[in-house]
Amino acid sequence: MKFLVIDFGLFCEHAAALTDNGKNQVYYYSQWESNFPAFDKYIIGEGSGVTKIKNFWEYVDQVDCIVNFDVYNNDVITYLRDKGYRVYGAGLGEILENDRWAMKTLVKKLGLPVNNAVRIAGTPDLREYLKKNKDKYIKIDLFRQNLESFHSKDYKSVEIIIDEMDNVLGPFKDDFEFIVEDAIDAKESAEPGFDGFFNGKEFVKPYLFGYEIEKAFYIGKFTNQLAPQLQNTLDKLTPVLREVDYRGAMSLEEKVVSKDTSYLLDVCARQPAPLSAGYIEWIKNYPELIWKIAGAEAVKIEPVATYVGAMPLESSHANEHWLRILIDDVAKNRRNIKFRQFVKKGNFYYAVPGMSSVVVIVAWGESVDEVYNKIKKLIDKVEAYGLQKDVFGGLDLAHKEIEKGKQLGVSF
Repeated sequence: MKFLVIDFGLFCEHAAALTDNGKNQVYYYSQWESNFPAFDKYIIGEGSGVTKIKNFWEYVDQVDCIVNFDVYNNDVITYLRDKGYRVYGAGLGEILENDRWAMKTLVKKLGLPVNNAVRIAGTPDLREYLKKNKDKYIKIDLFRQNLESFHSKDYKSVEIIIDEMDNVLGPFKDDFEFIVEDAIDAKESAEPGFDGFFNGKEFVKPYLFGYEIEKAFYIGKFTNQLAPQLQNTLDKLTPVLREVDYRGAMSLEEKVVSKDTSYLLDVCARQPAPLSAGYIEWIKNYPELIWKIAGAEAVKIEPVATYVGAMPLESSHANEHWLRILIDDVAKNRRNIKFRQFVKKGNFYYAVPGMSSVVVIVAWGESVDEVYNKIKKLIDKVEAYGLQKDVFGGLDLAHKEIEKGKQLGVSF
């Protein structure tokens, strides 16, 4: 088979996995065009087993399947799907991630619990609102390179952040829209996330769900049966996803507050990063999965183990510089050590300049402890200048998160 992947450089490992060890031809287009094109934007993925191309549309009619692992370019995905091409990607479903207010409106319409939220235009009005209201979460759409979501305990704690926003937004600081959410009032809560796939008709089984520990270490589990609160969210979303012909990966961030209530906080309408670097090893039939989802066909995931885990490692040096990444015993450890934006030149792997997250350690096993201990050992198998390797939280933190979920009916 022949695949064509359209990307912004974050999912070249996924593209390489579609080659299925040389069985398939994969053309890989990473968006490089700009007013001043940069070579490093183009060259991402070189040496990974894919065929690098400069022009996406030149290859559209030469392949069997077109793939978009990201949440952008979905206008292209929708156009091609409407023309009858076999295409993997969120398509119109990208609105669930890129328009948070539309997502909240939908959640309310579906009868799912939703925390109170308001839309505020401009940093001056945002300042006044936060001066009067404590414990709020401020979120934005789309332009996350400029601004990130943040929590406001009170105005003084975030005043400097809003000062920085004024500078970033310049003459548009009075117009830029923010979504300000109330904190969810709950004596006890847990935040499991669903990480799975929708094939145009239904969510693919077995499901994967898990916990992100301290916004870093991820521990997940494959299962055919979710907790009722989480399953209810999938059931409510299914008709909507069918209507927009959603065919791709999806992650849901939820806050479980009781044995029958869960709040849907955010939707990720793409392969989640960085944890999805593990998909290509955790799912034994990954190329088949992508192919069949693209065709809206029935398919089952073949997990390599019950429990899986991922741990990203960063080097701030890679934000502006090429970074050589060394792996101890490549033949043995390469399956467990994945990259973000990378190339392979000769026998060496390099992170392409542009982002600090450069390595993702992935592992799998039949218990939480087994996965955790594998990742802990694997961290010592990779080296790079400035690589931060002392960020791995204790196993007890993972068990605490899992136990909180169990108390609320989320078996793990």
